[in-house]
Amino acid sequence: MDIKFAPAGVMPEAPEKIARKSAKRKIQVDRAATLFEPGKQYSETEINILLMQLFEDHVFARRMMIENRILDRTPNGSTYWLLETN
Repeated sequence: MDIKFAPAGVMPEAPEKIARKSAKRKIQVDRAATLFEPGKQYSETEINILLMQLFEDHVFARRMMIENRILDRTPNGSTYWLLETN
């Protein structure tokens, strides 16, 4: 089965599966980062709602964004924010 992903710079029409290949994942994570405003703090629920628009597995997407240093959070996970890029 051939899974189609939206190209870089284009929002998908429906939630996508998370790509297996790291290059495609990077495109997906970078696209997701455009949903967040610098300096704004988000609750976990707000993060989930935004990521559900793009990904079938929004929980894994959120974890990928933390691990890839795109988002950060408080130790208890109640507040998230977009990290500044260099």
